[in-house]
Amino acid sequence: MQKRPFVPVALAFILGIHLAQQVHLPVSTGMFATAGLLLLALLMQRFRVVATICILLAVLLLGLIAHRIEHIAVRPPAVTALLPYQKVDAIARVTSAPQLRSERVQMRAQILAIRHGTTVQPAVFRVRVVARSLPFPVRINDEIFLRADWQPPRGPRNPGEFDAREWFAVQGLAGTLHLREGGVLQKIGSAREPALPIKTWTNRARDHMRAALQDLLPPATAAVVTGLMLGERSEIDDQTLGDFKRAGIIHVLAVSGLHAGFIMMLVYIAGSFFALPRSTLLLLSLLGVWAFALLTGMKPPVFRASLMASLFVLAAVGDKNADALNLLAFAALGILLLRPGDLYSAGFQLSFAAVAGIVMIHPVLERLLKKIRIAKRLYAYTLPRWIFSLMLVSLSAQMGTLPVSAVHFGSFSLVGMISNLFAIPLVFVAVATAFLALLSYAILPVLAVPFAAAVHVVITLVLVLAELMARIPYAAVTDWYPAPVFVLVYGLALALLLVQATHTRFWCVAGILFVLNYWAWVPVVNGEARLLRITCLDVGQGDAALVLAPNGRTLLIDAGPAFEDFSAGERHILPFLRRQGIHRLDAVLVTHP
Repeated sequence: MQKRPFVPVALAFILGIHLAQQVHLPVSTGMFATAGLLLLALLMQRFRVVATICILLAVLLLGLIAHRIEHIAVRPPAVTALLPYQKVDAIARVTSAPQLRSERVQMRAQILAIRHGTTVQPAVFRVRVVARSLPFPVRINDEIFLRADWQPPRGPRNPGEFDAREWFAVQGLAGTLHLREGGVLQKIGSAREPALPIKTWTNRARDHMRAALQDLLPPATAAVVTGLMLGERSEIDDQTLGDFKRAGIIHVLAVSGLHAGFIMMLVYIAGSFFALPRSTLLLLSLLGVWAFALLTGMKPPVFRASLMASLFVLAAVGDKNADALNLLAFAALGILLLRPGDLYSAGFQLSFAAVAGIVMIHPVLERLLKKIRIAKRLYAYTLPRWIFSLMLVSLSAQMGTLPVSAVHFGSFSLVGMISNLFAIPLVFVAVATAFLALLSYAILPVLAVPFAAAVHVVITLVLVLAELMARIPYAAVTDWYPAPVFVLVYGLALALLLVQATHTRFWCVAGILFVLNYWAWVPVVNGEARLLRITCLDVGQGDAALVLAPNGRTLLIDAGPAFEDFSAGERHILPFLRRQGIHRLDAVLVTHP
């Protein structure tokens, strides 16, 4: 613990957040218990082991308390009293600019007061507002009156479905207000600018960037560049997104650590022309990263990346011997203190799994590669060394994120290492050139034309690369949701790769063999392989059931209702079948049309 003190502390805090789902401990009781444990640790400081255990237990309780407080803040008593589809009146302040998604206008707002029935009460919580159209232009900080239908987020109705309740909790939203027929939306106050309207400035900057890109580039190219620079993918067509996913480069369209690294590199290169000291260049790079974070709306992924970059840069400037894994644990602890619910966000897990993979796995892979005679010779040259390094970094990140991607999305790319070798340099050139185009456009639009043409060429290359890699047979594994036993075996296998101690490696091998034998033999001993399984699915107004025979053959009985804008088969049946690893049905029985 002395070498990496934040690692066990972060793990204890994470365990506390997870236990909050099962243990409903009152906040006051938890705070008293935490204070008691810290006092006991102070009194027992002569007994280091006992004091350490007390501190870790206190941190665990802090994680539990933090998650509980966040849950109360997201869903206060005023929210829990509302019934689904109940008509409510509310006064709210708009917190995000309206956006058109799926033929609906969506925006976020902070509720200031709410009335349901005859009860009026002040309440502060955040909601999503959805309407077919808005009767007037809405700006951030506008105060509005709403009469709308309340819809709380629902958990998955069947295994494999999207968990809206978890997503809303991670976003800090209590639910949705739908402006349907009979709904009212009125402005009751003009937008009030704060003393330092940073959010307004960044929103205007985003609007100007979006408009400039649309003016300079063809629609398809502008959509991709907007995704690269602002993380907005709503204008990118499904075919392109699918190609990026299969090629393993979808991460370039999600503003994250990669983009923070691009910004740091651009600022560092630009500053180096002025012969500034290295420490000054690094600090200027940090300012660039945080400016970029503000520009993108301080989204959780870029906030995480900016925080991690700040810690690593400050460590590089101040403490040359700072441990990367310890810094990573400190970053996770800081983020979870602010937003405990992020622990269940796929973005949070992917971010830290990728960085942990690079920090822990990359040195091992590099050491193994250098044992190959020809690779060791090639490492003496700059270009092969750069190629090897980029490939190993990509492979390390993929090895770290593989179980997270499989568990959350049921897919991962097998060609990502090769795709990223070409895509990352191309995307860096595209982002750098796009910034030059935007700066030129702000001075004189005609100056931006050559830069825009270069961006179009580079993005076309990226699109061609994604399409070619996606067309390779078996480019990606899809619809594979691993059982917990696989994740456990995979973790033990990674530990076997990383550790050097012989006795630890022995226990890793023993653990893998035990888990695999348990997984293989317990169903046989219990006779589960001989059972006929019938699963009744919740499809709303209708029926659906899946029959799975002992020989593996499948029968689907009905599939629920289907309307012009809704299909129970697509919404409920397909996600369940994919989660179960069923790619084809042997028979379908329709009892009524």
